Amino acid sequence: MAKKYYTPEGLINLLIDFNKKNGRSPTTDDFTGVRPSYATFINHFGSWNKALKTAGLKTTIQGSEQKISNEEIIKKVKEYYIKTNKSPQARDFPSTFHNRFSKWNTLLKKAGIPIAKRVDYSDKELLEILLSVTKKIGHTPKRREFNKINRLGPKSGTYAIHFGSWNNALKRIDLKIRKEVVYSKEQTIIALKEFYKKNNKIPQASDFSRNTTPTYHTILNSLNAKTWSEALIIAGFEKGERCYINDLQSRWENFVKEVVKKIYPDAIAKYKLKINAKKIIPDNYIPSANKIIDAKLSDYYINNRSNKQIEKYSKLTTDIELWCLIDRKVPKKLSAKYVFAEEIYNLLNNKKEHELAERCKSFIDMDDKIRTESGMYTKQELINAILRYKNEFGKIPTAREMEKAKSYPSLNTYKRVLGYSFKQLKKELGYKISKYAHDLYTKDEIKSMVLKFVSEHGRRPKVEEFRNKHGLPSTKAIEHTFGSLNQCLEYCELKPELIFRTDDELIKVIKDFYAQYHRSPTCTEFNNPKNKYPNAAVYSAHFGSWNSAIILAGLKVNRAGIRKSIRIQKAK
Repeated sequence: MAKKYYTPEGLINLLIDFNKKNGRSPTTDDFTGVRPSYATFINHFGSWNKALKTAGLKTTIQGSEQKISNEEIIKKVKEYYIKTNKSPQARDFPSTFHNRFSKWNTLLKKAGIPIAKRVDYSDKELLEILLSVTKKIGHTPKRREFNKINRLGPKSGTYAIHFGSWNNALKRIDLKIRKEVVYSKEQTIIALKEFYKKNNKIPQASDFSRNTTPTYHTILNSLNAKTWSEALIIAGFEKGERCYINDLQSRWENFVKEVVKKIYPDAIAKYKLKINAKKIIPDNYIPSANKIIDAKLSDYYINNRSNKQIEKYSKLTTDIELWCLIDRKVPKKLSAKYVFAEEIYNLLNNKKEHELAERCKSFIDMDDKIRTESGMYTKQELINAILRYKNEFGKIPTAREMEKAKSYPSLNTYKRVLGYSFKQLKKELGYKISKYAHDLYTKDEIKSMVLKFVSEHGRRPKVEEFRNKHGLPSTKAIEHTFGSLNQCLEYCELKPELIFRTDDELIKVIKDFYAQYHRSPTCTEFNNPKNKYPNAAVYSAHFGSWNSAIILAGLKVNRAGIRKSIRIQKAK
């Protein structure tokens, strides 16, 4: 039978009718084993007492009684079973019941109640449930939205099985269907090129999440591509940095596999080995020599993950070699032998494997740009990127600003190309390095950044825009350099952003809030820019703390605030 839909008004009327008939407020026991069950009231109003209060009745459950034990839960479930003579379902009880146990069936087993078989819904029942959810939320539900609301009933996948698709089920009850966006191959290519034009970078798979149109999967399907790299090639792009590295790594691994097989005929590629019941899969394993050979792009790429990998290998053998394409001359941290492309080339020539030697030479002869592993940058180009940022934003970027900036090399690119960090490069170039970003700005630098924003947008920046966005420094940097945002705006000869208030005006705002909502306000409510209240930090600056302002207004401090004050006092 389909789940009946109850309105809040209908539920309240049931409580009032019970009170008139019996001369008392109903208890949860009065609505156990009947429809609607007391769980329905709790799901609608949050708790049984809230439902009674909404109906204007006296509450029947005290706070101590609400802390129900596992034994009491099992007892109530048993009573329901005896009263109704059917296996109870999770939706017949409050969420406390099924949250207390790992599974609903676990609770039934502990209560000694037979578990009901899976519900086989008829088409009619499914459509009734779908219609009831639609009425409840006031619009056609999305699949995820439906699953969340109807979490104890059939899921959207059940509808797809019964009706062929979710949209077919919606059509059966004449509900509005969301427009299905279908991209042709040409439209997808245009979308990718528009992204490139707008962001000045090759699109990545992560740029097309489920909240974008087209999505990642839509692009692959419309271009009939198996990988993102393949999709970019079809769309006429050169493969991005990460795609290039993956392809180069794959080519090098395949080449190393051929060479190892030629030198060691019994070599096995990707052979699964067991060490202490755990599997390891080296690139190449030679059983006769008990030897492992792994292919790596460079000694720089041998990171912490490889370190753990080598530790596992060492439990099986001490004869471990890492065949690297590029020697970055970085410190060798692992207890393994490093073999570079030049040594492999000489080895192949000595064994008169000239065809393989020539192929190895083709890797060695790659130009400098390719051998940087990013496929895009030289050291000078990376330095030029820093200077370009300075010309664009009026300052040398911090590491965080460079990471967030579009159309600039990432911090990982600096590490791959140089073998050391972005900060070390700045230090090498003689730029100031600070532990805190706000130490890097002068007043004139901030002024030039603010005025540039004004010239581009035709207005002064808002407070929320000072978050390392739009080429602006953070509010911390502003406060560190000027003392306040208003002083910064005055220095830039702009109208102050904030309105100065007296103590009395600030207290009046709190009292007005109380008059409207009949309770003390919270910091969160005053910090929300949508509410247009003075920020809680303003109250702290005027009165020493938010709680002091609440007390001066003659109001009670919220419990969370009291707990916080106690913690601070104890810490002192």
